[in-house]
Amino acid sequence: MLNTMAVRIQDLLADLHDSEDLKRKLEIRALQSQINPHFMYNTLNTIRMFAMMKDYEKINSLMGRLVALLRYSMENFEQTVQLQQELDYLADYVGLLNMRYKCQIHLEAEIEEPLRGMMIPKLGLQPLIENSVFHGILPRKAPEGHIRVRVYRSPGGSHIIVQVEDDGNGLEEADLRKVQLQLQQEESAENIGLQNVWMRMKLLFGAETQILLTSAPGEGLTIRMLLPSGNVLIKEEHHESL
Repeated sequence: MLNTMAVRIQDLLADLHDSEDLKRKLEIRALQSQINPHFMYNTLNTIRMFAMMKDYEKINSLMGRLVALLRYSMENFEQTVQLQQELDYLADYVGLLNMRYKCQIHLEAEIEEPLRGMMIPKLGLQPLIENSVFHGILPRKAPEGHIRVRVYRSPGGSHIIVQVEDDGNGLEEADLRKVQLQLQQEESAENIGLQNVWMRMKLLFGAETQILLTSAPGEGLTIRMLLPSGNVLIKEEHHESL
């Protein structure tokens, strides 16, 4: 009888583990689905603008980029992708934005090897780039803006740091504190894109994942996410660099 009970307990624990794993995967998918419609709205609005202008050459170029974006977001059913795949996607995304706005956005990537092969949530960086563009760079009304994505190991090697920085308007100290408080809440009506990225990163890399925001008015915004190295999976496959 004791052996039977022990086996039953093991079965229940296994079922519980499977249920928690399924719940975690469903949460990741749900958070991801909240990001995709927002991005698609902006993309379709860009197409509409070019159609009204009857600029068919730009429409043709834009459609080429759009097809690449849709292929990435719709044909890849995996929840995670290699970092380089996300960077390639971001290059098309920024290229699309540069066709719409006079302000030309320059996207740079500094990735420590072999971290281009690290697995991250699909569409895990796009909302951060979008935030930099629409809330930092474009409001500055400068002829160009810069966004830099850096991924590197911490000096002690305990963390992988994913950093996105821009040279946009930046935030006042009070606004920065407000954003930081919102990130600690599970649900918020503001900064949805940033919060969803943060929640997905925690779901994938664990509760020890950290996020740090630094900013000053006129000096841009820097977002750093510290991922525990032991929870980061790296697949070594060759990709062309951004």
